[in-house]
Amino acid sequence: MKVVQVVILLLIHFYISAQKPKVFEVDENFRSADLVGYVSRFDTEKDETIEYVSQNTQFKLSAEVPSFKADSQYHWLKIELKASARKPIVIEFQQIFVDDISFFLFENDSLKEQFSSSWMLPFVKKPFPSRYHAFEFEVSNNKSYTLFLRCHNSQIKYSSRAFLKIFERKIYEIESDSYLLQYAFSVGCLWFVTVLSLGFFGYSRKKIYLYYGLYLISMSLYFLVVNGVVNQFSNPQTDFFAKPEFGSLLVVFNLTFHILYVFEFFKINHKALLRGYGIFIFLSIIQVGFIIFNSQTHMPYSIIYLYFSLLIILTILYNFRSNKKAVLLYLLASGPLFLTFLLVILGAIGITKINTFFYYNAHIPLTLEGLGLGLALLYQFNDDQKKVEKELEKNRLDTTHKILLAQEEERQHLARDLHDDLGGSLSVLNRELDEFNENNGRKISDSVKLTQKIVEDLRLISHHLMPSSFPEKGLTAVIKETVEMANRQNKLKFDFITNGQEKRLHPDSEINIYRIVKELINNTLKHSGGTASTIQLLFYDDFLYFSIEDNGHGFDINLSKNWGIGFKNINLRARFLKAKLNTESGPSGSLISLEIPYTAS
Repeated sequence: MKVVQVVILLLIHFYISAQKPKVFEVDENFRSADLVGYVSRFDTEKDETIEYVSQNTQFKLSAEVPSFKADSQYHWLKIELKASARKPIVIEFQQIFVDDISFFLFENDSLKEQFSSSWMLPFVKKPFPSRYHAFEFEVSNNKSYTLFLRCHNSQIKYSSRAFLKIFERKIYEIESDSYLLQYAFSVGCLWFVTVLSLGFFGYSRKKIYLYYGLYLISMSLYFLVVNGVVNQFSNPQTDFFAKPEFGSLLVVFNLTFHILYVFEFFKINHKALLRGYGIFIFLSIIQVGFIIFNSQTHMPYSIIYLYFSLLIILTILYNFRSNKKAVLLYLLASGPLFLTFLLVILGAIGITKINTFFYYNAHIPLTLEGLGLGLALLYQFNDDQKKVEKELEKNRLDTTHKILLAQEEERQHLARDLHDDLGGSLSVLNRELDEFNENNGRKISDSVKLTQKIVEDLRLISHHLMPSSFPEKGLTAVIKETVEMANRQNKLKFDFITNGQEKRLHPDSEINIYRIVKELINNTLKHSGGTASTIQLLFYDDFLYFSIEDNGHGFDINLSKNWGIGFKNINLRARFLKAKLNTESGPSGSLISLEIPYTAS
């Protein structure tokens, strides 16, 4: 029995201790702190007097940030202070949209000061210059104080949280300026990226850049509204931009443009998802209508947020296999925001405590997400450009191949005609002339020799057009024959060097290499003015190397006149072969080389 009594007494003790207000101490080293765990709360339907409330014993200590529903009640907050140093103090309620918030300061049991504020007050009429609602007072050494705040909403129909923070006056000014600089930097970054995005839209006419730009604009304006910056430069009673309805519109616009961005980013074509996106746009239009024409009635934002999240999750799951890169880019960009939302949701349902840090710095993950989505879009743009360039390159190579193939077919056709038709006729004529010459005392010997030369020249031209047995002999043998033939026709001496195990390429590639070699040999014979030239054909593991070097007078590679049809043809064939073409020339000679990857075949 005694054990039961002890347990009951302990429970009563713990219950009383839990309800007893914690006292916040202001000492010499105090700078700033949030007041989570130091705030007691009392709610009432009627507007009670401060005298009645100060004597009320129904205040309950709140272990977390107090949350007010849109219930039009009067919410009283109580904070106990004990000072061990004399300091000017500022307490700030860090939410802008509160219809009425009053501050009462008691020293011992006497009301010492009281102030009132509201989102409807112009900045210059607030009791203390703050973008939120702040009150200044002074504490003295070895004195105790009780602070009461009364919060009441009669027009605003939105829930809010009582984020209370207390500062030493100088620290308040420093932190306030620091936060404003952070917001200014965030908004400046978002506006800069917005200009770039709209520029991309003007260039490409793709709607995703417009949606992204509008998304950033709505986000940056939301920063300025909910953090009280707009209220500093406008009259909340007359200017729509300073009213809570405008903030609500910005939330809807932000979610809508985000959804439209996702729709274009993932190129949605699934029927069920298309309907889902259409329904979200329809709900957004209805919500906008409610906000503009009847601000006191609107759909619960929890439904819109839930539907938004569900739509994003379904989109990610649907695209995860088919478009994994886009999914990973989007998740990486939205990661900071998703983490913040997760912590906020866990705090809202009571799994974790509400972390005021994320509320004070919510602009950071939002800004990171906005910039991250831009980087994802830029990466996708670059990826799309590479795909377009790859497709253009493929089309160009196909066109080049068709042109070169047509040239080769024409060469083969011409070579056959010369060899079979004209060559055959000239051979018959040569035999007849030779017989006539033998029977008539060699009177036309010169004509017979001329005819023989014409036949040989014709065979040579035919061979140049299409080397005989090219597929059987291979590239090395054909180039060797070409070099030997060139050495019989001119004083310029060619040395041919080959090394490595020959690797056969696709016939189209080999014939194009041969055409390049033949063109370069002809150019050397005609234009180099040299006496010696070295040709190398080297087979490496990954590529074929060809070079031709002479000791002539060289040429200026920068002059367009030196890039005639022959060189243009060489460049065309080199691009088709995906070869690396290098040209060096000077007074002591020229060197032209090609590195031809075997993958080109």
